[in-house]
Amino acid sequence: MLEKNFVEVYDKFKLNFYRRIFELVREREGSLSAMEAFSLEVIKMLDEPTVGQFADFLNISQSNATYKVNSLIRKGYLERQNSAVDRREYHLVLSEKFYNYAGLLSSYEMTVMERIKAVLRPRFCFFITPGQLDTEQHVLTVGSVSFSVGRIISRQLRGSQAFAFFVATAGEEFEQLQHRLKDEDDMVKVFVADSVGSVIAEKAADCMELSLQKAIDERGWRHTNRFSPGYCGWHVSQQQMLFPLFGEERPCGVSLTDSSLMVPIKSVSGVIGLGPSVRKLEYSCGLCDFKDCYKRRRKK
Repeated sequence: MLEKNFVEVYDKFKLNFYRRIFELVREREGSLSAMEAFSLEVIKMLDEPTVGQFADFLNISQSNATYKVNSLIRKGYLERQNSAVDRREYHLVLSEKFYNYAGLLSSYEMTVMERIKAVLRPRFCFFITPGQLDTEQHVLTVGSVSFSVGRIISRQLRGSQAFAFFVATAGEEFEQLQHRLKDEDDMVKVFVADSVGSVIAEKAADCMELSLQKAIDERGWRHTNRFSPGYCGWHVSQQQMLFPLFGEERPCGVSLTDSSLMVPIKSVSGVIGLGPSVRKLEYSCGLCDFKDCYKRRRKK
């Protein structure tokens, strides 16, 4: 049932996107085939190549490349420009028509990004506290609160002399923008904003780590990776135990629902180990041995 619902939503998203793009380009002459659009992107990335360079990159014959180039020139998306070094040679230069066309495809991203910039107020907070880590029972105890963090996280926190608990968020203002985009019934903009929001929350957490490192530099300490409830065997319900540790009802303006989801939803919380002998590792499958992870299944 869940898979069916996802497919239905995704299909509606695609249909809405295609409809909007078609509305924008249907009156334009010289529409592009998929191969022509791909060729233009290659020419753009090669930065005004010659026909020979274009042919070599795509591993096609000179005659085939010339045919593609001539078609794009006829449609007005490409222009020839003589080389300043050798007048017998010319370079392929994208026309204003191409940039207008490309602008249609990026208009959603640009529009959403400008609206995000106007309201964006990401924030983070953290506190450092002593704690006891039981690596046998995989339990982290802070005061009277005991977290069952699981084997993977307890292994990564080994050697910590203290712990930092944190919250980072894209902010309430961003959440309000997401609601407005949904009310506008433009699924493309909603999709773009949702993706950007996830990045903002993670980048806010990255900034938190930089601030945390400055706070522990004088002790000669380092920090581990950050770990959040809901991942690596740490049940998300223990958010309800984590948030009261901050001593305020809504740290950074973030609250919890009864099901332990954060509001604003584009938020991150968790714990980081601190000490002179701990280290931060690259995030990879080597950090985690969760056998049922979809990435492990995909590699088989």
